[in-house]
Amino acid sequence: MLKPRIVLALAPLLAVGCMNVPARYRQPLHVYEPQVDGLAVSGFQRTEFVQTGGSFGYVGGNQVFGAASSWSGDYRDFSDASQMRWFLEETQCARQVHEAHNAALRVEGGARGQTRYGFWRTTLDIVETLTLLPLFGLPSPGAADGSATVRLYRNNEFWKSIDSSVRLGYWTTFYTFRSDDGKAAALARSMALRDAADQVAAELCQKPLASDRQAGHLTEPSARKAPRPNEYSLQLHDIQTGEILEGSFGFVGTTTGPVTIPMKDGETLRGEYSTASGGGVNWGGIYRTVYARADVATVSSALRGRVVAVGERGAAMQCEYVTNSSRESPQGHGACRDNHGKVYRLMFGEVGPLSARPE
Repeated sequence: MLKPRIVLALAPLLAVGCMNVPARYRQPLHVYEPQVDGLAVSGFQRTEFVQTGGSFGYVGGNQVFGAASSWSGDYRDFSDASQMRWFLEETQCARQVHEAHNAALRVEGGARGQTRYGFWRTTLDIVETLTLLPLFGLPSPGAADGSATVRLYRNNEFWKSIDSSVRLGYWTTFYTFRSDDGKAAALARSMALRDAADQVAAELCQKPLASDRQAGHLTEPSARKAPRPNEYSLQLHDIQTGEILEGSFGFVGTTTGPVTIPMKDGETLRGEYSTASGGGVNWGGIYRTVYARADVATVSSALRGRVVAVGERGAAMQCEYVTNSSRESPQGHGACRDNHGKVYRLMFGEVGPLSARPE
């Protein structure tokens, strides 16, 4: 019989799902020779139910037993327009990508992600339930479908429709399926948006730069090269252990850019940051895990932002931050949380170790 200390030591392993991002989504998007001066993004709205409360209770005694649970929440509006804009910016097809509802050239559309249970997952779930194997962390397969539809308009006239779809497979457990299902659906939606952005860029700018260079048909003028981001450092302090992760982000004076976070186990998380007015819908949930609720109310709403980064082995990190308005020396602080529940205090600023800099 297993000793209690052994059971406790194995418990974290029994409560971990596995979500591996396909290899092609860990590679940069195709880069195109700029052919478009300006491209607008609009739409990409969706409504999701968000649980805001819940309760559970039971009663047991001599010949009496009962249990009940309840939850509450509401439907909220979210937007994927910023993410679509980031993907289009990465292709470099358009010299400027912005969010607007009325422009000479614009894309409109929407995206969705949802879990797909299917026959095999349902069957395995039934078998596990009958054998009590879920209590021992036996993993079960899951899948999430992502889809995106983009409509191209020129001078307010419909031009072309582009569709993309993707399926993401993963493994989950009885202890993590709720969070795993939500993360998988969001990741599948993001992958479909990325594919749609690549198709839009291919439609507008025809061939990627890499393929043209290999064929010897392109001599790229230096004036058309995208500005190389200046690299700035960031630090993540584990609030439980004090462990420090050293990362970096690129900055060219705009509100978005790349982020790289090397983890202690050798996995590297890569993603993007985005600074927007108010930080977007529901900003502050991660920030207040490190800072007091009063801090969330008092920080400048015009300088809030988010970071989303994923690794090649399924690790993921989300951050919320506050930054200054400098286009030459960005600095700020925030909070991060990974998909294993670890919480970090975020600090970022100029090149070099943050700890060596004066306040």
